[in-house]
Amino acid sequence: MPTEERVAAFGRQQVVEQLDSLPLDDFQQKFEGRFVDESYSFFPYELLRPCTDANLALADRSELVLFEDVGGRFVCRLLRRYDQVPFGEQKADLRRMLGCLPIVCLPTDRS
Repeated sequence: MPTEERVAAFGRQQVVEQLDSLPLDDFQQKFEGRFVDESYSFFPYELLRPCTDANLALADRSELVLFEDVGGRFVCRLLRRYDQVPFGEQKADLRRMLGCLPIVCLPTDRS
């Protein structure tokens, strides 16, 4: 679902106003956690890289959050952290949930 459709369907008035007032790339970065290239970064990557741990990129870490739409409000029903859980086990757990829960949407990312 494109940003504009998602905001129209689920966004509160303040979010709609932000979408209307910002360039799309800026809105996606600020409100949707979209990663952008270095030209948008306040700090250059050369300054940030020495402050990071390359080993963190190798960790098997994920989080799963399930919401239920209750009368137009989203209620959080599950928060699950997969810390050092191999991807295969994470995938199997998601498959079990998809098989028994009425999950409508399961967006994922590779970050």
